[in-house]
Amino acid sequence: MKKLIIISGGPCVGKSTVGKRVFEHYSNSAYCDGDWCWCVNPESIRDNRQQYGDRNMAFLLSTYLEAGYDYVVFSSVVMTEPETRERVIRCISSQDYELHSFRLVCSEDTLKGRFDAKGGRAAVSFFWAETPSVPGEQIIDTDNKTPEQVAREIWRAVDKGEGIPASVVMKETKKAAKKTVTNATTKKTAAKKTEAKPVAAKKETVKKAAQKKPAAAAKKTAATEKKTAAAVKKPAAKKTAAKKTAK
Repeated sequence: MKKLIIISGGPCVGKSTVGKRVFEHYSNSAYCDGDWCWCVNPESIRDNRQQYGDRNMAFLLSTYLEAGYDYVVFSSVVMTEPETRERVIRCISSQDYELHSFRLVCSEDTLKGRFDAKGGRAAVSFFWAETPSVPGEQIIDTDNKTPEQVAREIWRAVDKGEGIPASVVMKETKKAAKKTVTNATTKKTAAKKTEAKPVAAKKETVKKAAQKKPAAAAKKTAATEKKTAAAVKKPAAKKTAAKKTAK
C-alpha cells in the first residue's frame, strides 16, 4: 500500500531538511513542502485566505498518490494544527494509502540556536510547540541529533509498517479537530465569565450604593426635622419661663 509520510513541527525544527532525507532514501517517492503551496506577501496566520492553501496541499498530495508513487513525503508547519490537518486530509481524493505521521520537537534553547543560525530577523515563535498532538502522531525529539539520525528514526518506523489506513485517518482527524474546537470554545466561554465577574461585581456595588442613598437621605431628613422641632420648642420654652417669672 502507498504511504503518506507527514512531518510536522514548528519553524526551524528541521522539517524540510529531514523530509528531503526521507524522500531521497526511498525510490519511487515524491516530496512536497507545505511552503510551496502557499507563498504570499504579507503572510499571516490570522489571514483567513490561508485555507485556500489547504486545497493546494490536498490537490498536490492527491496527484502524487494517484500517480502511483509508493512514498509521498510531506513536510509542513500547518499540519501541526489539528483543524488544518483535518481539512487537508479530508480533501485528499485518493483513499488507497496509509498514513505515517511524525512531529519534530526540540527545546527552546535549541530552537533559538537554530533560528539564529538560519539568520531569522523576527522573534522566535513557540506558538506551534503549544498545539496538541493528534492520535497516531509519533513525537521525535531532535535535540542533539543530526538530520540523518532523525530521518533514520522515521525510516525505521515507516518500514515497520505501523501506518494508519486512510479510512481510519479520516475518523481520527475529525475527532481531534472537533476536540480542539470544543476546547477553544470552553476556554473562550471561561474567559468571558472571568471578564464578566468584575462587571457584575461593579453593578452590584452600584446597586447597593443606590439602595443606601434613599435610606441615608431619609435619615438626614429625619435629623433635620428633629432639629427644626427642637428649634421651635426652645423659644416656646423660653416664653413660658418668662411668664412664670413675671407672675
